[in-house]
Amino acid sequence: MYGMIAPLFRNQKHLRRSMMSALVFSASIFTLTQIVFHLCFSINTAQQIGFPLYQVSRLVQFESFFQRIDPFFFFIFATIISLGLSMGLYSSALSFAQAIGAPDFRPYLFPLAFIALAIAYLPLRLLDTIQLSLFLNIWLTLPLLVIPLLLLLWNRLFSRVQVKK
Repeated sequence: MYGMIAPLFRNQKHLRRSMMSALVFSASIFTLTQIVFHLCFSINTAQQIGFPLYQVSRLVQFESFFQRIDPFFFFIFATIISLGLSMGLYSSALSFAQAIGAPDFRPYLFPLAFIALAIAYLPLRLLDTIQLSLFLNIWLTLPLLVIPLLLLLWNRLFSRVQVKK
């Protein structure tokens, strides 16, 4: 997402500071969550759980007041998921508009949102949706990385530079 909004920053120093702070914050949250999750659940149980941080939040029990704080985390998760979906939709519409050379990205928001909703309702269970998402992330990005690398390798091996005399 920072690649899309980088031209909006006036100073490169602010962009670098913002990117590094977001990266450090996200990495620390994810690392801490994974450590706590792996300490709390066994491997067989962990493979069946879709949202690790939510399951860890359900284990919190401090006195009688802090026994059920998972609804608070559910609100936080819903907010974060809404922001993530909106950023993903915005960045996909912006990158699609830039790829085809369109002057404005807004006409593509509704069709892309419709496609995303249609794909989201294909699986019947939540775990099937998560497994499909992981499968698509691996097998759809593989051609996007391998094909340019093969073309670069092909170019390096078989192209000849002609020198003008």
